[in-house]
Amino acid sequence: MLTFEESGMKFSFEEDSSFYIEKSNLYEALRGKGISVVECLTLKELRRGVYVLFIEAKTSAPNPKSHEGMAFNQFIGEIAKKFLDSLLICSAIHSEVQSVSGSIVLGKELQRHLYSQPKIQFILIIKNHQTEWCNSVQEALQKRLHALLKIWEAEVLVLNEEQARIFHLCQSQSIDD
Repeated sequence: MLTFEESGMKFSFEEDSSFYIEKSNLYEALRGKGISVVECLTLKELRRGVYVLFIEAKTSAPNPKSHEGMAFNQFIGEIAKKFLDSLLICSAIHSEVQSVSGSIVLGKELQRHLYSQPKIQFILIIKNHQTEWCNSVQEALQKRLHALLKIWEAEVLVLNEEQARIFHLCQSQSIDD
């Protein structure tokens, strides 16, 4: 199992169906070169089939209605970049431009789904976020990622910790518990 804690939330996924991209040797080599990535990729069986989830976790998000709208726009830009850069890295691995080595690899089952007509969901989980606030963040990400979503026929979903637990994307206790 791939188990880790990020932004005060515990995540646990099957290794063969996941890629802990944030801790991979490839990302370590690219870090500091203007590239940012999500925490991980994993597979999830949904009603409409098996989806490749690009999961980013945050403790909080700026309020889009506050007087500091620039902070919200910057936050949306940073999250959108993480989703895009992560997808580009996976494409570079598939094209053999980049390779993953070390103990953290792209799971075989994940590769199969990612590289053959993938159904992609970009998921942002914000731990300390009220449910009613998620829509404004989701709408802003959809607007910022419009071209990417159309090209890849992908979706964006913004959840708080409680919603993420309902969808079995994170657990309620920390790893140390």
